[in-house]
Amino acid sequence: MTHKPRVAAIIQARMSSSRLPGKIMLDLAGQPVIWHVLHRLKKARTLTHIVLATTTDSCDDVLADYARTQGVDVVRGSRDNVLSRFVKAVDQFDPEYIVRVTSDCPMLDPHVIDQLVNALIEGQGDYSSWHPDVVTLHGGFEPFTRALFQRIVDEGADNPVAQEHVFGYLSVNPDLGKLVGIPAPAHHVFDQVRLWLDTPADLKLLRTLYARTGAAPGEIDMDDVAALLHGDPDLRAINMHVRQKEAYESSRKVVFRCDGDAVLGLGHVSRMVALATQLRERYATAVHFAIMRGAEGVAMIESARFPYQLAPRGIDEAVWLDTLIRDKGAHAVVFDIRTDLSGDALDLWRARGVLCVLIDDIGPRLDHANLSICPPTPRTLALNGRPGRPDIKAGWEWLIVRGAFSRPVARAANPHPRVLISCGASDPAGFSMVALRALNEVTETIAIDVVAGPAVTDPAPLNRVAQEHRHEVSIHDTPHDMASLMAAADIGIVSFGVTAAEMAAMGLPAIYLCLSEDHSHSASVYEDAKLGVNLGVFGPNDIPRLHQAFESLLNDPARIHAMSETAKQTVDGQGAARIAELIADRIQAGRQNELPDQTQAT
Repeated sequence: MTHKPRVAAIIQARMSSSRLPGKIMLDLAGQPVIWHVLHRLKKARTLTHIVLATTTDSCDDVLADYARTQGVDVVRGSRDNVLSRFVKAVDQFDPEYIVRVTSDCPMLDPHVIDQLVNALIEGQGDYSSWHPDVVTLHGGFEPFTRALFQRIVDEGADNPVAQEHVFGYLSVNPDLGKLVGIPAPAHHVFDQVRLWLDTPADLKLLRTLYARTGAAPGEIDMDDVAALLHGDPDLRAINMHVRQKEAYESSRKVVFRCDGDAVLGLGHVSRMVALATQLRERYATAVHFAIMRGAEGVAMIESARFPYQLAPRGIDEAVWLDTLIRDKGAHAVVFDIRTDLSGDALDLWRARGVLCVLIDDIGPRLDHANLSICPPTPRTLALNGRPGRPDIKAGWEWLIVRGAFSRPVARAANPHPRVLISCGASDPAGFSMVALRALNEVTETIAIDVVAGPAVTDPAPLNRVAQEHRHEVSIHDTPHDMASLMAAADIGIVSFGVTAAEMAAMGLPAIYLCLSEDHSHSASVYEDAKLGVNLGVFGPNDIPRLHQAFESLLNDPARIHAMSETAKQTVDGQGAARIAELIADRIQAGRQNELPDQTQAT
């Protein structure tokens, strides 16, 4: 009888993924991502064992239990030392060949696994892969021999690259094994493609592919996927910007400190989520949010699938944050806060090598930070480029807007002028109601969209005014697609804040209503740049002033067009990307002093 080689697929998996925690239990086509991995591995004819290698952390109990219900063997070990988990699995199941599998590749192809395993056995090498090295649809697994694995253990047991990536140790020691190379299927080769799961953008592509093919869970055909991706570049663009961390590359870990609720508004959280998304997707950064108050802000963070920690009631902010920074091994902390956290706390963290970044803060903490990023205001522009610490970046190019507002958009052609009213998460001053009353005096036919934010507790008064209005009024309760509302509008009326920057990025001329002199001071820069009209500190008795400003703008289409074009040229929507690059570079520069060479990366 012909001996069938013992081939074990060992899946490295844990729930505490640094970029997208719990990702392997997220739904894809009606089943958890890890189910897809197991289902497709079971189709590989060369595999004699499938083993899930997870951690002993309690958060991975659910994963271990789930794997057992699927008839899969489980070994558990160190959270950070993946290699040691593999050693346990290899010792227990004694395979002749190993296929290292990552749990975040739900479209791995069992036929390709068989092809590469058979090539490895027949070619009598140490590992198998495509030759020449090309980018294909296929990822998330590497076949290699037991002998090569033992060499990795013997030579790399204390090396962080081997401990985290196992087979990835060959990236820093390429002469450790002999390759058996086979040609890749030509129609599966791409310049760039990502079919594994690290970010929400990746999940969107995977779900879109299942929706477009109509495949049953786990049964998607890779030829169909290839045809879709070759035929529709927009599909590949969904996650093409997401960057995979190399095996030798140091992990970046950043804590974001912000709050958001009905009183503070959600602007702080909104722009921090935008910045954190850039770091997660473009610089493979592990992000953790630190929140002291605000259910509405927490909901926004959860929606973006970032992990967070809520401060216990009554705890000292500096003490709590210091514990979190240590626990997460943070290389940087980004602050967008209005608390009384002292500069002394920042001095302590800077002294430990933690990069301290302020957003829109030139108060008492300023001289204690490494880096301060500011929107353009008369005060911040005067400080821009000031020598000494911190390094201050102020101007239009540093404005943070969410990703949906960072791309050029064609403005709508409306039969009648369309107005968008957006006055914050809770609209504490009732600006939306005042704006509707001012627009009721407009005789020319207009259409009005009003955004009721997530902290507006009682939209009934707005609805009543809308029903009695002389113009068509639509109330949008916490809309998920603000960018489309802005693209459809001709004029905005906005409570000055982050939304004003988003309107500018979308080329929407706006009238700015200000809650304070500080807001009015900032809005004056927008008016000076000819992006909109600043009405200064605004109140319920200012209906005639708003009506007059609106009529003046409405009756001057050339001015509206000029403002729109100027706004798009002034605010390019890339501020978050620039800041993310700056932070990533500063972290990397700081770590160069810690790491003698790239082979010591963690």
